Amino acid sequence: MPQTKQVITRCAVCKIDLKGKFVFIDDLVEQLLGYSKENLFGKPLHDFLDKKSAAVLDDILNVRNNYESFYDTTILHFINKNNKSFCLKVVTSLNFIAGNPVNFQLIIDTENITTQTVSRDTIDEKEILDIISSLSTETLSDTNILIKFFHELSNADSTAMYLSNENQLELVATSEGSNIENIIEKTLTETSQIHFDYAESGKRYSFLNDKDVSLAIEKYQKAPNEFLLPLIISDGFRCLMRMNYPSTYNITRLEKIYKKLLLASSVVEKILTLQNEYGSAEDSVDIKFTIGFLESINIPAFLTNPEGDIIGYNPSMREYFSENILNGSYFNLFKSLTKHNKKNLIDSISDYVNSPFDPSQSSDKQFELFLSKTKVKKLTVLKIGDKETDRSACFVLV
Repeated sequence: MPQTKQVITRCAVCKIDLKGKFVFIDDLVEQLLGYSKENLFGKPLHDFLDKKSAAVLDDILNVRNNYESFYDTTILHFINKNNKSFCLKVVTSLNFIAGNPVNFQLIIDTENITTQTVSRDTIDEKEILDIISSLSTETLSDTNILIKFFHELSNADSTAMYLSNENQLELVATSEGSNIENIIEKTLTETSQIHFDYAESGKRYSFLNDKDVSLAIEKYQKAPNEFLLPLIISDGFRCLMRMNYPSTYNITRLEKIYKKLLLASSVVEKILTLQNEYGSAEDSVDIKFTIGFLESINIPAFLTNPEGDIIGYNPSMREYFSENILNGSYFNLFKSLTKHNKKNLIDSISDYVNSPFDPSQSSDKQFELFLSKTKVKKLTVLKIGDKETDRSACFVLV
């Protein structure tokens, strides 16, 4: 009788610490995600999962408190560097040293990989604000990071960023990387008068808008398949974001994307404008910057000092409380909402704010806060103190 050939499938293996960050990555995980081990090490696994899978991972991480061995099988949707989604079976176990949990091991079945491109137009407005809020003003000033953000959001064939100066456009960043000389020949068409004019005027151009297209044909004899978004990034300092699309496209999908691009460009411009007006918010706690920025995008917020007393707030936050002036301890302010929330919620917020400063831990945490019987908000508490007894924090309602 003929022998049956045994088929062996090698699985990908990685380990994450108790906070969900990579501490070991093998070669197959590198190949799946498209990043090197050096780039993955220390990064949260959450960053490479879709929303539902991130929630599943949170459930897995909570098991660490049970001090029990387990081998759970689940399906996770990974998202790699090229926005490809991999639906894979994963076996997770908790590793111990001297009876104490130290990390999780994930064994990923790579035999049946199905991929699909992740549609960036599924990002909603809250996610856009979350992404931008997670970036410092210094990060937003990095043209390579800024171009990557807009390119992923736009789902364009190519994206370019130009500095506008005295009717000249200088290409400073592209979605293809830093080798600009080669990129110009391969993927980007030459700039023309329409790009100069929109950069200088500060007006936006959409090839989906019939009026924009008619004006372009009348004045320039052509209407490019592009979105043109000028950005004022400082006094007298203007740039142009340019997203290029193929000749065939889904108009409904791109209309949604364009609305998100308008929101993103507006928020980024406001952040950079406030930065130039009030200075950086990274080196010192600048009340005007933080509260002014959040008010500009209609997000309620207030700040507390090292003692936990409210030292600044915006009008959007005040409307949720009966007081005309918000002052005193944040704890007393939230006590007025206890009848609508779980008994221990306010204590949980206080415990987090009062917890010792630990640079290795996340500096923010979310709570579900009922403002009334029917109105619920996500309260994000961002700790901004750098000492063990410092209760300085920013409280944001979304």
